[in-house]
Amino acid sequence: MAEVHASSVAQWRAHEGACLSACFSHDGAYVLTGGQDRLVRLWTAREGVSPKMLQSFVGHGRSVRGVACSTDGDRVASCSAAGEARVWDVRTARSVRALRGHVAAVHAVSFVGVGDAMAVTGSEDASVMLWDLRASSYKPVQTMRDAKDSVTCVFGWKEGVVAASADGCVRNYDVRRGHCVVDACGAPVSCASFAEDGTRAVAACLDHRMVMYDRSDGLQLATFRGHRSESVRTGCAFLAGGRHAACGSEDGRICVWNAMPARRGAADDGETPVLDLQAHVHGRAVCTLASHPSRPKLLSAAEDGVACIHQLSSRP
Repeated sequence: MAEVHASSVAQWRAHEGACLSACFSHDGAYVLTGGQDRLVRLWTAREGVSPKMLQSFVGHGRSVRGVACSTDGDRVASCSAAGEARVWDVRTARSVRALRGHVAAVHAVSFVGVGDAMAVTGSEDASVMLWDLRASSYKPVQTMRDAKDSVTCVFGWKEGVVAASADGCVRNYDVRRGHCVVDACGAPVSCASFAEDGTRAVAACLDHRMVMYDRSDGLQLATFRGHRSESVRTGCAFLAGGRHAACGSEDGRICVWNAMPARRGAADDGETPVLDLQAHVHGRAVCTLASHPSRPKLLSAAEDGVACIHQLSSRP
């Protein structure tokens, strides 16, 4: 098996206090972050250039828990512990839509649908709400209340919506058909991610495990261990190409595992990561983890407000 190595491409203080959420833009040229300081910030992420803040979005009353970029890069979305989400115009940094309907902290937000015409939010109130960003109404067009505990992660996938919950399940909603497929992970799920082709998923659980399963039938393919995760949403992601999967750790590490099981049904125990990276000093918990859309890079951010971009490479 090839060894995986990492080098730091960039490291900078993104926020005062914890940086709780971060993602790459869809072209990988920018990074969007959200912090405990109630701010959302847009940064450059170009090769060989120190990140530079391009825009700051001000308006949240409490810490920012989730951020997302539209496909065309013209809008960003964010959500906060105040129970609302906002859509912002990147050029003007003005809020163009406030999404209010949850009765507790909103942990995740994502653009969904053709042309990113809709948004989805997930909240501590155990609900998932779907919003039409073109409509004159400011109410959600659909509310899913299947979760039995806090919704920790949401994102769009093709015609549907995916929601992970602290009740131990990842729910896959077919919005058009009104159908829901539930994948049970056996412990509270803090984050979930799909491989590029949509055939596999990983779910980070709050019992020091990350599980990988086949999306077609829910068959568990691997159980990954080696990181610490019992109380903090540390983030998980497939790397570009889908050969490796990564998860953050509460002691500042990032663990990367081989995500290509030897054969279907061979539930690899995954005890030893192929890369165990001390990404953040002083053991501060990794609060978010995201993968570059096309290159073997990981974006992480931690409790100390520092964000890092890591370049990964494989050697025989």
